Amino acid sequence: MRWLLALVVLAVPASAQGAHRLFLAPTARPIPAGTVSLGVTNVFVPTAAVGVGSGVSVGAGVVAVPASELAGIVFVEPKLTVWDRPGLALALGVTARANPFQNGAVHAVPYAVATAERGRWAGTAGVGRRVNYERRASPCQFLRDPRINCGSVGEQGRSLSVVAAPAAFGGLEVRTSERWTWVVEATAVPDQVVGYEFGTGEGRLERKPVHYDLTLGAGFRVTTGRAAVDAGLIVGQDANGSTAPAPLVAPWLSVGVGLGR
Repeated sequence: MRWLLALVVLAVPASAQGAHRLFLAPTARPIPAGTVSLGVTNVFVPTAAVGVGSGVSVGAGVVAVPASELAGIVFVEPKLTVWDRPGLALALGVTARANPFQNGAVHAVPYAVATAERGRWAGTAGVGRRVNYERRASPCQFLRDPRINCGSVGEQGRSLSVVAAPAAFGGLEVRTSERWTWVVEATAVPDQVVGYEFGTGEGRLERKPVHYDLTLGAGFRVTTGRAAVDAGLIVGQDANGSTAPAPLVAPWLSVGVGLGR
């Protein structure tokens, strides 16, 4: 659920200098070299993105609210556009988040994405894999049963795991005028708990079933000069467990301005 919540509040806003994002998901378009996009998403998430050059761009954001499970989460998204020609762009990137003030866990999704354009229509599709780097406490910290052999489990430590299912995202942009663009998108980010099992008397890591955090977004983008405003609605579903909770419905509002060239 935390990844789902972070998706809903974290994204570097697009600017009038280039729609390098949908709402939550990136497109393959690069940020022009030497330009910077500054903005704010959903009131309390300041964001920035910069076009380094040669198709390289870096975006970042931080949740600036107190007393919340999201407070202090940092979001970073480097991207390399490897092909950028009229009608088609291809890119490789990583979307990552971490909370250095809580458990220090890092969750990242390396991805490949393509954006194709024809006339006033543009479609984006991407795929990736989720990687988790986090602290994992062993039950051996709490169980002092001599019949249980913890083996190499140890007391605690950090672990790196790759979720055994792909992440996917996509969207459609329809430009109805020079200023107005309608946007729809969907994302599917998997998660998989890796925990210790002691059923055989020997502590060992075991993967739980994969579940997906799903989002669907729709809204519009208005650009004027170097500024852009995105507004819409995001519906999210955390599919963890046998009984899914009620969908999370959240408004989407981001304002960005482009600086530089």
